[in-house]
Amino acid sequence: MFALAGSAALTAYAFLAQTGRIQAVFGLLHGFQSLFWLGSLGLFLVRPSYNRRTPYARFAAVAGNTLLAFSLAYGTAAAVTGEGFPIWAAFATTGFSLARLPRGGRGAAAVLAGLGLPALTAYVRGAEALAPDLVQILVPLALGQAAGLFVDRIRREGELSLKDLRTRNEELEELAYRDPLTRLYNRRFGFESLRKSISFLRRYGGELHILVLDIDHFKKVNDALGHPVGDTVLVELGRILQGIVRDSDIVSRIGGEEFLVILPHSRAEHVQGVANRIRDVTAGTAFEGVPWRITVSVGVTALREEDTPDSMFSRADRFLYDSKRGGRNRVTGS
Repeated sequence: MFALAGSAALTAYAFLAQTGRIQAVFGLLHGFQSLFWLGSLGLFLVRPSYNRRTPYARFAAVAGNTLLAFSLAYGTAAAVTGEGFPIWAAFATTGFSLARLPRGGRGAAAVLAGLGLPALTAYVRGAEALAPDLVQILVPLALGQAAGLFVDRIRREGELSLKDLRTRNEELEELAYRDPLTRLYNRRFGFESLRKSISFLRRYGGELHILVLDIDHFKKVNDALGHPVGDTVLVELGRILQGIVRDSDIVSRIGGEEFLVILPHSRAEHVQGVANRIRDVTAGTAFEGVPWRITVSVGVTALREEDTPDSMFSRADRFLYDSKRGGRNRVTGS
């Protein structure tokens, strides 16, 4: 609003007072515009950034819009009156803010100024008025275009670098929290999730159960059929687990052939049904490369008032070994 009001005032003054004073105003604005362009370029070269929250980005946005508005008034007055230095094409310099290429209203204004004001000069003052100023028209336009192309290239490279950095961060996060073989969560994430689940449910209420399960006679698979087949069994079991539990449940491989399943906000009958289904689906699956039936033993427990993550896991682990001692391919717990 202030920029538009100032532009209107400057235009009116230019039409009403074609004196040496208005020439001085034109010269001052032109110098200010040039200083802004050079200063912005220097800031950009020292610290190139397209984050709109940075001081440079704020400066470029506010100053660029303001200077473009003043330059439009300046150029209009110069085109009509012949007073001052007619830098119509230099509006592109201001429009090509070094924060980003012109888009929206500011970019459209820069383009319209570059095309319309020379036509206005030819209409008001005659085509011969354009001839002495061709160099002054073309040089600023070329500078503005070059700056825009330069900044656009740097911006695109910066965006690609930022995208690559985000991708790399996602890959590092995957390495930190995922088991590379099964793509399930790893032991670190599983126990951290158990700690957070206990803390959350103690504060807000609700039930929490966990399953600890182990593949029966898995050593026999590796010894008789080889580790690649063993890896295939682990991956397939991971798919079985993810296909049975809810999206809100957490499945992690905590070591070797042992898995932890966290079931927050789950009633005992639901948990028992999940555990039995895991046991039955596993036993009924024909694992590739394994000529015998693969089974799992499961230990189940619920969160108790005095529990810590370690005590809760240890109790489920004891129930798991009760299942193994009881003949395997069974679910034990409370």
